[in-house]
Amino acid sequence: MPDNGALTRKDLEECLAVVATKDDLKRFATKRDFERLAGRMANLVVDMEDIKERVPPKSYFLKMMDLMDGMANAFEDQGRRLWGQADLWEKLHDKVHKDHEPRISRLESQG
Repeated sequence: MPDNGALTRKDLEECLAVVATKDDLKRFATKRDFERLAGRMANLVVDMEDIKERVPPKSYFLKMMDLMDGMANAFEDQGRRLWGQADLWEKLHDKVHKDHEPRISRLESQG
C-alpha cells in the first residue's frame, strides 16, 4: 500500500483474495455466486469491525476497513446493475451482524 494511504487496484485485489478464489471470480456472473461471495465478505467485515476500535487510528487495518466499505459499495452497484438488488449487501451485512450479535456483545463487554 502506498505511504500516502491511497488504496490501489492491487490492494483491492489482495483484499478480495481473502474471501474469494480465482474460480469464484471467474464465475461471478451469476446471482448465486454474487450472493455467496458477498456473504463471505459480510462475514469478514463483521470480524474486522469486532476489533476496529482496538487498533491505532492510522493502522493498515483501518485502511483495509475503508477498502471493505468501498467494496461493499461496489457490490451494491453490481447487484443493482445485474439483478436489481441494490440492498443485497445491507441485507447480508445485517444478517451477519445478527448472527454474530452474541459474540460482538461479549467482545464489547470485555472492553
